[in-house]
Amino acid sequence: MAFVSVITFLYQKLVAPVVRKVVHISSTIDKLDTNCIPTLQHSLDSQDVVLGDLKAGHVRLGDQMIRFGERQDGVEKSVGLLHTSLMNHLENTSREKRKKARG
Repeated sequence: MAFVSVITFLYQKLVAPVVRKVVHISSTIDKLDTNCIPTLQHSLDSQDVVLGDLKAGHVRLGDQMIRFGERQDGVEKSVGLLHTSLMNHLENTSREKRKKARG
């Protein structure tokens, strides 16, 4: 009888707390697996979609900026040509007026 009580005492003091701790850890892992991990995975998936959209938008914006720069260069050249043409026209008109005034 004393042997059984020693075994029972050792089980209650040494083995039972370890088993309870293992069961608690296992239940915690199960809760994480059913609650937190799917939520985290869904959040990561949705962020992946958002980052993909941002990347595509960034590429489109870069293309638009390149086209804008090309258009700006074209406008600068056109304004330069317009300025040159206007100056030539004014000079020619001024020469014609001087010729008419002399002649």
